[in-house]
Amino acid sequence: MDRLRIDMRLPFLSFLFLCSFALQAGELTEAQAVQRGMVRIQEIFDAQRREALGRADAAGRWDNPEIEYSREALNLSDGDSEERFLWLRQPIDPSGRKGLQREAARQQARAEIARAELNRRDLQADIRLRFYRALAAADDARVAGGYRQRLEQLTGFTRERFEAGDASRYDLMRLERELALINSEWLQSSAAAQAARNRLLALIGGEPADPAGRLLPLATETIAVEDLLRQYPGLQALEAEAESESLSAEAARRKKWPELTVGVGRREVEEAGLENDGNTVSLSVEVPVFDRGQGEAQAAASRARQRRLDYELAAAALIADLRSALESLDAQRRAAQSLESALSDGAMSLSAIAEEAYQAGELSTMELIDAYRSEMDLRRRFIERALDARLTFIELQRLREEP
Repeated sequence: MDRLRIDMRLPFLSFLFLCSFALQAGELTEAQAVQRGMVRIQEIFDAQRREALGRADAAGRWDNPEIEYSREALNLSDGDSEERFLWLRQPIDPSGRKGLQREAARQQARAEIARAELNRRDLQADIRLRFYRALAAADDARVAGGYRQRLEQLTGFTRERFEAGDASRYDLMRLERELALINSEWLQSSAAAQAARNRLLALIGGEPADPAGRLLPLATETIAVEDLLRQYPGLQALEAEAESESLSAEAARRKKWPELTVGVGRREVEEAGLENDGNTVSLSVEVPVFDRGQGEAQAAASRARQRRLDYELAAAALIADLRSALESLDAQRRAAQSLESALSDGAMSLSAIAEEAYQAGELSTMELIDAYRSEMDLRRRFIERALDARLTFIELQRLREEP
């Protein structure tokens, strides 16, 4: 029986060693995954920012000046007459409407940049979600593979004992069925791990690598409510949009103020041997009779009120989400730590103790299988609880501002 114990344990340890070596040979950390993904699409966010700033820069500019030249020639009975005019005209905005439109556009650009930042955070969260799902799937496959490796060795030795007349056919058939079952589970979990890894690499690009790191977050994320309300891009966008609409409403109300067009020019006249010239000045005033901006002002003011109401609702929902996530993370970490503690209690694992008892003749083969299955299920439940905690932790990371 001593030979059985040695042969059973060494292949499993070798399997874990080989898995660990393969992981280190091409490992990918969370930070590396996020960096690779963001470098790949950073140009998109830069383009969105430049587009928003370009629209803001184009808004609220003064109208271009207008230059006009005209020449009028007449054939009169006492000679020819010719007049030439040169005008420079410039529309002027005495109401300050252009300045308000320019500031409204800047606030709108601020909102667009904030929404681009929100999209950036969402992408980072998606990268982290795929990374830790791939890591959890790989851990699950390793656990199933370790149990499969042990069961293969136990089945092989039991088959040898059966052929020698030292084991029952029932024990051998039960082991073979359990091996077939765990083999199917291992194949399924291995395929799931490969698929999760491929989904991660499809998003971040670069050379293939295996995710490496700790699944269970080390500590509970803490975020002050005041900091969250001040820095969250979604709220910043709503705040900027409300301010932009308020400025647009004020600009529309000022359409009742007339616009002026000032012109300066030069006039030259040649007639019947006489030649005269002089300077000219003109002033034209728009009469705001039909379009006084009432409808535009009302619509913009209504949009501003709507954005402020959206801000209040979003802020309340955000605070509720924050508190819920913090409470969930605390409960999920404690649940995972409880399972982790059960796995690490004592100097030996449950399967190792069962092996000792099995070698001493105190446990049957089926009881040893049950110990193996119980330990495997406990490890897989720990992976599930740790992943739940990590996903909640990622949501908190998405809420807070990061470098």
